[in-house]
Amino acid sequence: MSGGIRPGYAFFVNYRPTLIYDLARQAVETEAIDRCEKEGQRLGFSGNRLNDAIKTIVRLVLHTGGRVDDLQESDFLEMRGRR
Repeated sequence: MSGGIRPGYAFFVNYRPTLIYDLARQAVETEAIDRCEKEGQRLGFSGNRLNDAIKTIVRLVLHTGGRVDDLQESDFLEMRGRR
């Protein structure tokens, strides 16, 4: 995602861009996000909990401009601190 617009976490909290998550999931790291969803299902997550987890991963990828495999614990902690 280099060279693209990387929204801040405040954007996601204040704007609540539901459609962006679906579009981004289709365009960015689709295989990795699908793997995350399957792993979440394997671990027993479903419904809103699984959906929230996938949205969080998409949000992190969009914000960092990196890949799912590059996400670090510090990325999650930074996001939590911005709420």
